[in-house]
Amino acid sequence: DMGTLEEIAMPQNGIYHKGVSALSEAFKHNPNLSCLNLNDNTISSKGAKAIANVLPGLKKLKSINFGDCLLKSKGAKALAKAFKDNSMLLENSGLGNDT
Repeated sequence: DMGTLEEIAMPQNGIYHKGVSALSEAFKHNPNLSCLNLNDNTISSKGAKAIANVLPGLKKLKSINFGDCLLKSKGAKALAKAFKDNSMLLENSGLGNDT
């Protein structure tokens, strides 16, 4: 609910889809978010879908890192659709080999 966050880096924190879903709600309130690093957490397809739902409001997002997050095909597809359907400034994406 801060509203002023520009970078979130929480790699290797043992965050599962429930936590990612809760974080995604907080991302909505931070439209200036430009860097999102959740590398090596167990986001799974459920968490990826939650993130994909908030991506349209993150127009300043330039860098993401969801490597080693066990997105699986469904999660990767949800994120890809969100990126395709929205205009973002995304310059760097780390999705890893586990998608």
